[in-house]
Amino acid sequence: MPGTVSPSPYKSHGQTQSRRAGDTGGHLPKGAAPTGPDRPQTPSPSPTLCLGPALATDKMSKSYTLKNPGRVSYDAGMIKMFWEKKIELHTKQLQNEDMRMRRSALDRLRSEWARKLETRNQTMLSRQEAPPGPPRPAPPTSPQPEA
Repeated sequence: MPGTVSPSPYKSHGQTQSRRAGDTGGHLPKGAAPTGPDRPQTPSPSPTLCLGPALATDKMSKSYTLKNPGRVSYDAGMIKMFWEKKIELHTKQLQNEDMRMRRSALDRLRSEWARKLETRNQTMLSRQEAPPGPPRPAPPTSPQPEA
């Protein structure tokens, strides 16, 4: 029906929305600020935005600084704290990865096979260097008690 307000913000076929006086349909003239209850409550712009230690690292995102270029500045302490947290997180991740690799069964198998291969190579080299002759007696593996 013409002249009635539809529940949807979009116009449907055959229906038009009535507008209140002064309603611009959600569009403001260039440079105009919103007024009334829909206007976001923000403090007046200041050259330094004091965020406190808890919010400082949360707000240090590129998207935030691009959206609010004149309202973001950080002191050296905040920047130092931000990078210290980043470095601490990176160090913790490296330690976790190292611990995971040490606990890995595959890594243990590799080291075990490397030891076996090394001992085999050493025995092969010692046999090649030994002069031909009668075989040497094997050394006792455990001391035998004398009776």
